[in-house]
Amino acid sequence: MPQRKPIIDYLGTVLMIIGLTALLLGITEIGQGHGLGDFEVQLLLGTALLTLGIFVWYERRTAEPLLPMHLFTNKSAVLCWCTVFFTSFQAISLIVLMPLRYQTVTGGGADSAALHLLPLAIGMPMGAYFAGRRTAQTGRYKPLILTGALLMPIAILGMAFTPPQSLIAMSLFMVLTGIATGMQFPTSLVGTQNSVQPRDMGVATSTTNLFRSLGGAVGVALMSALLLAMLQHTGVGLLGSGALGGEGSSGNVLLDSLNAATGPALETLRAELALTFRNLLITSAAISLLGLAAAVAMPNTLLRGRD
Repeated sequence: MPQRKPIIDYLGTVLMIIGLTALLLGITEIGQGHGLGDFEVQLLLGTALLTLGIFVWYERRTAEPLLPMHLFTNKSAVLCWCTVFFTSFQAISLIVLMPLRYQTVTGGGADSAALHLLPLAIGMPMGAYFAGRRTAQTGRYKPLILTGALLMPIAILGMAFTPPQSLIAMSLFMVLTGIATGMQFPTSLVGTQNSVQPRDMGVATSTTNLFRSLGGAVGVALMSALLLAMLQHTGVGLLGSGALGGEGSSGNVLLDSLNAATGPALETLRAELALTFRNLLITSAAISLLGLAAAVAMPNTLLRGRD
């Protein structure tokens, strides 16, 4: 039997790489403090919009597309991608921002800030293991995704109103956040694979990973930009607008400002930072409600072969 020669979508691959690279670079620039009015940001985002628009147009017309557009008419798959996007948005941004909160508010070192993330890291495999076992037993993935999506904003709000010095309470809420994250990642992948035809399973799986990566990149950039914007309105004169808008990590700017402050000024700055991070986490919890909405709208279907 003659083998069929595969058709590789080279043009689609190039368009996707250019579009996503420009998009991620633009988001990164925003996260570093550049405004939407900056020429570099507008150029990158404009290039991304144009290139991805051409990519979608081309993929609808090519014989064997890199990313079949008909997958986006599959309600279950799209909602699973939305869920994994917002889950990654929360998880990656928290991994970046929580050590910064701990260092700036408590004055702890980098080593203790790294240990501060340990409960979050422990919770993720716990949630993934539990969700995987329950999905295999019940044949349904939506209840696990819904539970994780409901737990996420509650746990983030708990972190928002718990001082980072309260190690036991903070560890509890961070473990719950990790469990919520772990419950949604593998189940969203299973839900995607279960909702598409076998011939589309490979591209659907890779699309899930794409949305997971995009969620993390967008989360870090957006939450960093929000942090910088909030800091500019705290009324503390130690953080100049030039420093905030400069290249590099916002964490270095904050730590340098703390090192330069002493006495009452230091305590005032730390109090302002604690309030700023609380508001930032409340915003993060509100954004996580979008993932909860996607989980609620998801069809409650059985795994293939379990009917």
